[in-house]
Amino acid sequence: MSVCRCWTKLGASAVKVQVKVIPNASSTEFCSSHLEDALRIRVNAPPDKGKANSELVKFMARHFGVSKSDVQILRGESSRSKEVRLAMSSERFETVLSVMLE
Repeated sequence: MSVCRCWTKLGASAVKVQVKVIPNASSTEFCSSHLEDALRIRVNAPPDKGKANSELVKFMARHFGVSKSDVQILRGESSRSKEVRLAMSSERFETVLSVMLE
C-alpha cells in the first residue's frame, strides 16, 4: 500500500515524485502534512539563482540514499511545485519514505 499518492513508478529503476518546496525555511526537512498530492519539503535556501533547487537535490539524495546525479528536477525549475526523478526502485522509495515520515 502506498504511503502517499505523490509519486509514480518510471520503469524498474526510477520514480517520479511531486514535490512542493517551501524556501527560506530555518532548516531543510520534510513537512509531513498534505502528503496526498505532493511531498512537502522545507529548504534552508532562498529561491534565488537555483539555490533552493540545489538544496532540494542534496537533501533528497542524502535522505533517499542515492547520489546527487540520481536526483533530477524534471519540471518546475523556477516553481515551488516540482516533478523530481529519483533513480531507485519504487519498493525502496516507498520503504524509505514510510520510515522518514513516521
